[in-house]
Amino acid sequence: MSWKVTEEEKFLIYKPLSLSEKELLAAINILEFSENVIFDFSDLDFFDALVVLIVELHEKQQKNNKSLVVVVPSKELMHLYEDQFVVVPTISEARDYVFMEELQRNFS
Repeated sequence: MSWKVTEEEKFLIYKPLSLSEKELLAAINILEFSENVIFDFSDLDFFDALVVLIVELHEKQQKNNKSLVVVVPSKELMHLYEDQFVVVPTISEARDYVFMEELQRNFS
């Protein structure tokens, strides 16, 4: 599995290029983050193992004072997962969220 990775000023955007559940989980498990991260999962069907992994990564990023934002394909998924990790409907909103969190961290 490979990723389309877009590097921006304060974060990286990861978009999977393959939609196999097994490959996706393996690819996420080998990633190491030192920056803010946006996962563009706008084309994915979510499944339980993916959600568990995202929750773990979100907690790890929070401990490291970094953001993890997930772009989801529908508002229904936003409402389903918004209490577990940061979900937004578009890349634009994900960018805004990361910038707002960075500002908050800088003023804390």
